[in-house]
Amino acid sequence: MSPVAPSNTNLLLGAGQVFFDRNDVDQGLAHLGNCTQFRIEFEDEKREVVNRMTSAQGTYRKVTSKRTGRLTIVGQEFEPKNAALVTMGTLSVLAQSASSASNEIIATAAQAVEGATYQTEFRNISVLVLKQGATTLVLDDDYVITDAVLGLITILVGGGQWVPATQIDATSYTYAADTSTVIRGGDTGTIEGKLIFVGDPAAGPAMDVQCWICSIEPEGGLDFIGDDFLEWTLNCEILDDSANHPDEPYFLAVDRDDYR
Repeated sequence: MSPVAPSNTNLLLGAGQVFFDRNDVDQGLAHLGNCTQFRIEFEDEKREVVNRMTSAQGTYRKVTSKRTGRLTIVGQEFEPKNAALVTMGTLSVLAQSASSASNEIIATAAQAVEGATYQTEFRNISVLVLKQGATTLVLDDDYVITDAVLGLITILVGGGQWVPATQIDATSYTYAADTSTVIRGGDTGTIEGKLIFVGDPAAGPAMDVQCWICSIEPEGGLDFIGDDFLEWTLNCEILDDSANHPDEPYFLAVDRDDYR
């Protein structure tokens, strides 16, 4: 049990683990990784009546008309399940089997421009044969494969075999199997689930927190470029679950020091 205040051992230098169990995905409790913030707060909307019977016009009555529980999580691990939460999305996998392609139009005559980059239909390409009409373009002279995973091809300026205003064709290429994880951002309107925090502070009382139903409300999007280690933020509304937890409808926090 935590000591009764005042006690400097109650000063908190917090740390802990955060888990989220999505209701719409059969994944169990997913660990959100290293988080730098886990914060709970409540916002109350008040209704009041002013005493108009005296010149002081003090508050005659004030009541809470609405209470909203909010939870903020700031995380640093860009694991696909986390990225799906931040982008209100779901996870899937690519279903590309290994095979080969032939006679694929890379750029029409109007689109064919030196210095431009184009993309093949399939990913993870190799053994590419690129032509303009009957002219075979030369790798590293007329073009380079900028990114084989994405199938990006860049036409070099001043290539010896380049034919102006002529369609570019991938006469043939092979592509490998690809079962990479896919984040389908923005494809779900609501993400709800259970949140659990397991406190393990460097100093101060340790708490575990269980929020029964949280509705995810991402803040600030998903950054991919920055000058420091990037973070993402999830704002969550803690929903009232009085039907299943009448004594603690929003969350339950337990002093873990009773077990340590």
